[in-house]
Amino acid sequence: GMRFVPSGFSAVISEALTPVAVFVAALLARQERFSRTRFAAVVLGVAGLLVMFEGRSSIDPSPEALAGTLAIVVGTLSFCIGSVFTRPLAQNLPALVVAGWHCVIGGIGLALMSIVMESPTPALFGAFADPWILASWAFLVLCGSIARSEEHTSELQSRFGISYAVFCL
Repeated sequence: GMRFVPSGFSAVISEALTPVAVFVAALLARQERFSRTRFAAVVLGVAGLLVMFEGRSSIDPSPEALAGTLAIVVGTLSFCIGSVFTRPLAQNLPALVVAGWHCVIGGIGLALMSIVMESPTPALFGAFADPWILASWAFLVLCGSIARSEEHTSELQSRFGISYAVFCL
């Protein structure tokens, strides 16, 4: 269904929902305290996104587009909740370990959903034996996911000392 959702609309949903969801999840998990300043920053950031994308982000009310929109919302909320609840782990474990487990657990979940929803054939799995596909996959996992998460987590928490909710804005 996500292929029926325009990228501008997808960006507005994801970018506007992320700071709100992280803020609320952190409050519920008692990792952040409510303050008017933080609340105003979240509201102002969301309002700014809505102004920036005014008129450029519309959605077709078809069932496919609505399903895609729901997938974007669920994915964004999952990311936000996961970010908040893994924050204590990032303080006690190396960021590389946390990022690695994120990839493993998320990959298992996505693989299970793919098997159920996509009905893959043995030929699809056979394609992964191609060395170019394996090399591409290894590059994305090592450089795109794990290395980037290591840099991101370390930078935010140790160097800048800012919360993830503020960073999302």
